[in-house]
Amino acid sequence: MLKNILSVLLGYLIGSFLPAYIFGRLKGIDIRQVGQKNAGTANTFFTLGLYAAIPTGIIDLSKGLLSMWVAYKLGASFTFIQIAGFSTILGHVFPFYLRFKGGQGVATSIGILFYYLYFYINIHAIYLSDILFLLVIVLLIWSAAREGPVVGIIVLPLFAYSLVRNAPRFYLNPFLISIITYIFSINLINTIDRKLFVIRDKEFKRHMWRTILRPAAVVFVFYYLNTDKVSTLYLIGSVTAVFLLLDLTRLFIKRGRDALRFMFKEREGKTFSSMTTFLIASFIIILLFKKDIAILSILFLITGDIFSKIFGLSFGKHRIFQNKSVEGSTAFLAGALIVSFISIPYLDIPWLIMLAGSITATIVEMLPMGIDDNFTVGIISGSVMELVKLFLH
Repeated sequence: MLKNILSVLLGYLIGSFLPAYIFGRLKGIDIRQVGQKNAGTANTFFTLGLYAAIPTGIIDLSKGLLSMWVAYKLGASFTFIQIAGFSTILGHVFPFYLRFKGGQGVATSIGILFYYLYFYINIHAIYLSDILFLLVIVLLIWSAAREGPVVGIIVLPLFAYSLVRNAPRFYLNPFLISIITYIFSINLINTIDRKLFVIRDKEFKRHMWRTILRPAAVVFVFYYLNTDKVSTLYLIGSVTAVFLLLDLTRLFIKRGRDALRFMFKEREGKTFSSMTTFLIASFIIILLFKKDIAILSILFLITGDIFSKIFGLSFGKHRIFQNKSVEGSTAFLAGALIVSFISIPYLDIPWLIMLAGSITATIVEMLPMGIDDNFTVGIISGSVMELVKLFLH
């Protein structure tokens, strides 16, 4: 037991060695008071430059592995060897000699993460297709946002999902997921602290609840996965009838229009709302297409719409086709590919068909067709997937 405790303490001490702080002092500054205000590798790069960042990064990446190696040499148990690595992160974040204010521990965590991935690769738990997919998502999200923390909060959960899906009972899973969760948390904190998602569109902010509510439509997907077409059509048809009635009330009865004003956007003053259009499209999609393709088409509608709106309004700088942006459309494609990737174990659709559907949905959402894309995206992408499936067979 003494070896285990000693391993954890040494891990903390090794972690508390902060090269970023030392390089900063050599320049006459406290790196924790400038830039991102932490003694980490990224802040070293932005504050002190590449020459200080390179050795800082190497040390920060490797000191977790050093702690685990020391614990192994001391004869610590398997679990405490891992805890020694985590203790290194703790030391990096809360160094005792700097009033417990250090870095964020991301580089040290990544070093330990790479160590775990070595064992995953050895058992073939990471597939080349998954790696390529994640790289594509990284490129798409980076192109849309140009912010590392935003990439992290989207890609890291997908990375964890991929590993657990391919090796659900692997003995390193609890430790690996803990590391990924920590890195995700830091990225989320940085995203919030730096206010990376800032939406100034007043109409969107006034009706933000509609965007937040859109994922609730996944209920239809889960229901369809576990039942049949007719039952699902009855469910969606009933919900559609309610929204259609609200629209008709708003459009033709003045008192109803005043009472329901809070639910609808200004541009929907003389047309059916996007909520009703989405429900009608979902009904038609389920009616026309086979189950797997119908489900994926609806998921394109749900996820792609959310991604394009949030990224387009937050980061959209290059406008195309009226109110669309390159950033929003790029994010739409990322969202469509993400739901395709997550759906692989549950839907019998080849990757090529999923890719064709994702690209089609993105193009349809982007082009100014004069018809609400909530109606066209799912129906046209579903039709293309059915057509590609026909040619492949």
